[in-house]
Amino acid sequence: MIETRENRLDLAIALLKDIGIGVNLDNEYRGEGADRGPVEVPVVASVWLGFSLEEWASLTRSGGDGYVGGCCGSMSHVQDILDGWWRFEDSVDVRVLREVAESVEAHNKGWTDGAVKRFETDIDELSPWDKIAVTWHLCRDFVDLAKGLCDAFKSRGETALNVVARSAELLNLNVLFGEGGKGGEADVCATELLTIARIRPALATLLQQLDEIAPDPIDGFAFESVRENTVEPEWEIVHNHRGLAVYETREEAEQILQSNIEASAQYEEAKERLLRRLRIRALRIEADGSIHWKETV
Repeated sequence: MIETRENRLDLAIALLKDIGIGVNLDNEYRGEGADRGPVEVPVVASVWLGFSLEEWASLTRSGGDGYVGGCCGSMSHVQDILDGWWRFEDSVDVRVLREVAESVEAHNKGWTDGAVKRFETDIDELSPWDKIAVTWHLCRDFVDLAKGLCDAFKSRGETALNVVARSAELLNLNVLFGEGGKGGEADVCATELLTIARIRPALATLLQQLDEIAPDPIDGFAFESVRENTVEPEWEIVHNHRGLAVYETREEAEQILQSNIEASAQYEEAKERLLRRLRIRALRIEADGSIHWKETV
């Protein structure tokens, strides 16, 4: 049988089922018209850990064998996540599972390999922490950190985005808890150096891909709204349900403004406030995010 992503995912799901772990797959809306609907895709969205009460107690009680909250700052953060899983979650978002697994691996090198070896020899002897390590080990190739990005970006950007996202979170934890950076302990600094070395080429790929998919500069007309009760009037671009309220032509912007005026016409105070607070301005938005304003209407 030809090995496919789906085949490998089916095997991972079966192996995890053997240790009481459930896998929830993601879905995408496909089709047109009446036929459009959710279709399951080979991407892991979340997992159900299926721990017994005794296993949860070992992870979340201060005297439990698996409790890590008193170790250091980064492990205290991990412990907070575990406590949240126990209190609130029926299922665990696989991206948060990744944060926990990679933080523990960075803190305790070889943790994942040890758990996998025990999984391969005697699944009945696995601790809750072993199950967490094995779950991420089997799921990590089926996680879509770039979900929601366009296909053009995914073609080369997805792998780079995974590298940047994972590495940045590890760096952020070290900075947050003051364990790394200049003057930090040797083992933490060594890990940071290698992490930063992985980020650099991945960022270069991301920047190149972003340049390729970025729209051309936009010339249009935007609604500006003034923030009242400030010492000096502060104007900001209005947002609509799609994002910034920017339109291609002045006529389109004026039609939208007029429809809002008509909608509030029965409330004279609301109409006056609308006219006082809104104005239309021509602008140009560059690819670097800079905004160049033109005349005021």
